[in-house]
Amino acid sequence: MNNKTILITGGSKGLGLCTTRRLLEKGTQVIVLSRSEGELGELLATYPKQLHWLRADFADTASIAGAFEQVKAITTKLDALILNAAQTVPMPFAQMKIANLEQNISVNVTSALLCLQYSLALLRGGRAIFISTESVDKPFPLLSVYAATKAAVETTFNGLRGELYKDFNIQLTSLRAGYMADTAFGEAWPPEMAATFFKLAEESGSLRAGGSPMPTSRVAAMIEHIIELPQDVTINRLDVRSGDSF
Repeated sequence: MNNKTILITGGSKGLGLCTTRRLLEKGTQVIVLSRSEGELGELLATYPKQLHWLRADFADTASIAGAFEQVKAITTKLDALILNAAQTVPMPFAQMKIANLEQNISVNVTSALLCLQYSLALLRGGRAIFISTESVDKPFPLLSVYAATKAAVETTFNGLRGELYKDFNIQLTSLRAGYMADTAFGEAWPPEMAATFFKLAEESGSLRAGGSPMPTSRVAAMIEHIIELPQDVTINRLDVRSGDSF
């Protein structure tokens, strides 16, 4: 990983933070785009020359564009782009307002595709990894729209794979992550909505099917594996789930 420069969105907590830490430990230069510094403080102090944090609001296209102008001032080359930022808020579909739908789409779809597009020239000869979810095939209760947004980006990756390889020699991978521990999943939800979600997820069998929560390090290790592949090898899609899932 030495001499590589990697950009990760949503790298200030959960899986993104774990991945950022592991990459830094291997000598990688890491650029993190996130809405807040989150839990990056210690890493910023420990790796002041390797780690760059840039604020980006993934619901605001102007904020994303501005962040990438700063990225270009930091580096002229990216070896990998990890599209990890996402919004996950459970809500009954009947209660969703236009603003809720637009927020899901802007954060989970539009921002990912804009980050990919803004990275193309920098990423020539590199890889883009989209962090998707096991729930694409079987959406969790109250999170059907979230699952649909992840499926939308996966489908776009499928369609772009040949085009971006031909024009930029970029490899695209969708990584579906299973149930993980040590993430921000559910931490900011209203208590009543969180209780309703977990009750429905248990009753529907979604939690049992997902198995025991994996350490985020298991998924981060798979991200590293993809980044380290020779450029003449690709993984179109990788499912990483707990060993006792079904």
